[in-house]
Amino acid sequence: MPQTTAAAHLSARSPARAAARVPIAFVLLLAAWLFDFQSEGAGQGIAIQANFAVAYAFALTMLVIGDRAVGTRIQGMPALVACGGLYLLVGIAAGLLNDQDPYLILRNSVCVIIYLSAAYVTARVVVSSDPARLRLILGVFCLLYAISAYLIFGLKAGGVDLERVRFQIIGASAIAAVGYVTLAALFKLTKVEIAAMAVNGLIVLLSVTRSFLLVLGGQAAVYIGQIRRVFSPRLIALGVLSVTVLLGVLTYGQQQLTRWTDRILGGGGSDFSEYQTLYTRLSEWSFMLDSWTQSIGSFLFGSGIAARAIYFLPRSLGGGSEYMIGFGHNQHLSMLFTAGVVGGLPLLVLQWFHVYRAWRFLRQAIKSPQLRGDLVFLGAWGATMILGHNTINFVSSTFTTRGSSLWFGVGTGLLLGAQAMFDPANSARRAPPPPRPSRYLPA
Repeated sequence: MPQTTAAAHLSARSPARAAARVPIAFVLLLAAWLFDFQSEGAGQGIAIQANFAVAYAFALTMLVIGDRAVGTRIQGMPALVACGGLYLLVGIAAGLLNDQDPYLILRNSVCVIIYLSAAYVTARVVVSSDPARLRLILGVFCLLYAISAYLIFGLKAGGVDLERVRFQIIGASAIAAVGYVTLAALFKLTKVEIAAMAVNGLIVLLSVTRSFLLVLGGQAAVYIGQIRRVFSPRLIALGVLSVTVLLGVLTYGQQQLTRWTDRILGGGGSDFSEYQTLYTRLSEWSFMLDSWTQSIGSFLFGSGIAARAIYFLPRSLGGGSEYMIGFGHNQHLSMLFTAGVVGGLPLLVLQWFHVYRAWRFLRQAIKSPQLRGDLVFLGAWGATMILGHNTINFVSSTFTTRGSSLWFGVGTGLLLGAQAMFDPANSARRAPPPPRPSRYLPA
């Protein structure tokens, strides 16, 4: 996969562009899964969710038909579509051969399709639309996805018990919002972005979800060895704000502080005094690894995209076993478990190549203060989403929900699209054509 380095992308002269508006169809695409929800049982919410799927498919069709970036090369996109298509082909075929539920095969396939299609159209929109407008629209939806998830859970559960609620209230845009924290040291955030960061952060705090500490670490690791370059009044203000929030939690959120302490350190006699989720994850990882390597067929082609990933509960939770469908609490291993080396490995390797591209893009943005406009912000934000999703996928799976698959795809498209805008190969394609010779004037 030949690829120009991120440094070359950012150092090259950006091609001229028209300040085109963001297509309405892209707004509809983002809004399609805004009110999506997890059903209590397989297929119970399909009547409502089918409407969301139709809206998404309609928006996607309109974007492909009205693509204004025809002729612009987006390096890495053909490979993503090919690897994603291969994963779906092998995973679905293995699922059908193993007599898996067609509905569950469709449900998991839709999540992967959303990821691939969102990446494609987002990249095309980046290279054909005004970056400032696109940044505003994405910031608004980052905020809306947080609010909608909280409200939907509250309506379904008859209220939110702040002393016991967990990850169910977290919106699909949470990883994108955590990326704002990382970028605040480099870019000036807008009011909408600050609101999205604050609301998502508060909800994550209430959920007591340790995985987001890993996300923040995975995104902020890009600053290792670069503190001198990013040290600024903005960074000082961010530190002061963080300390203020921490003091507020210590003063007014004793219950939440106790829950976080028990989740991280154990003890205290709470429901979270043991690392129960770690035990279940270890048993699930062992099951998926054993299933993947149990035969030549499963090693090459996997167990199917709707295979059961079984895990065992500790005695403190009553014992017994439960299962996830297709994607367990480790998406990287799940892709091999469901589609094997032939279907899962190419997409997995490509996603980690995107991690490399994201890291290089962010590092070059840190080293180049003069290149921090809206376009670079979009690419950097997409890079943090890629880093965040690939980090959390060690203990969770993005492809278990349609909303998280959408935002993973959006982040991937933002990075690939921004890099395409700095690709010197696209400069000539965007240059105006030479005037045609006139029959009345000498050529």
